[in-house]
Amino acid sequence: MLVISKLVASSTSVHVPQRALIKIGVLNAFRRISSCDSMPSRPSVLKQMVASAWHGGGGDRQNMEFQVMRLISYVVICLFVAGNAVPAIAQDEDLAASPASSSYLPEVSGFGDDWFEVNRFGLEVPTDIFQEGSSAVYAGPNGARITVLVFLVTDDRVAIRQSWEEASDTFDSYRYNVATNYDYSQLERLEAMPPPAGCVESKRAEGTDNYFGFLAGVTMCAIDPDLIVIAATSGDVSGDAGYRASDSVIEMAIATVE
Repeated sequence: MLVISKLVASSTSVHVPQRALIKIGVLNAFRRISSCDSMPSRPSVLKQMVASAWHGGGGDRQNMEFQVMRLISYVVICLFVAGNAVPAIAQDEDLAASPASSSYLPEVSGFGDDWFEVNRFGLEVPTDIFQEGSSAVYAGPNGARITVLVFLVTDDRVAIRQSWEEASDTFDSYRYNVATNYDYSQLERLEAMPPPAGCVESKRAEGTDNYFGFLAGVTMCAIDPDLIVIAATSGDVSGDAGYRASDSVIEMAIATVE
């Protein structure tokens, strides 16, 4: 990771003769990804990316640097997901995303250029409260990233009340990774804000990403009649950052409902 970061920081000086250094960086990044239990396993994609960077994109320096940057994004996502382990709702990379809940996950094209979807997968949810759950992780330019979780609530009236509390535990697991410097005035301001359009209830958090120092935001939204969505963002998303970025991702999910 450190090797690649140094290369990228001076990417204008990276030339094909320095490909050996890039190989070392790619392999180090690949080993880091392979050892990350929370990283969704995408062997075919990773092998293709490593091969492309290894061979320098057929001698094309620009393509080689692009592949290396893309691999770095995978490392960033790996660390992000690992640092945001969800205690109440288990993310299972071997569990396929459920058709109904995954239909509310935003399409990556909505985030703009140079974004790609790392993976989407199912969530192990308490079945007495939720019908199903799905999640997606996205990586964007300059290290930006997004995680979206979607929960479909059961029809049981007791479960409807419990679902918000259950999802709040997941919200908190992301919020705890955002440093707010205990700015209570900011917390009060976020609590006093009306929910994003289309949400009947919401929670927000904003602060500094504890791992990478980006402005980060987390928004949780209840959507009638049976949907709860959580969006966690770090870095710039379509010109927004912090809670504005996570709100905008929520609005994209709401648009799929409408």
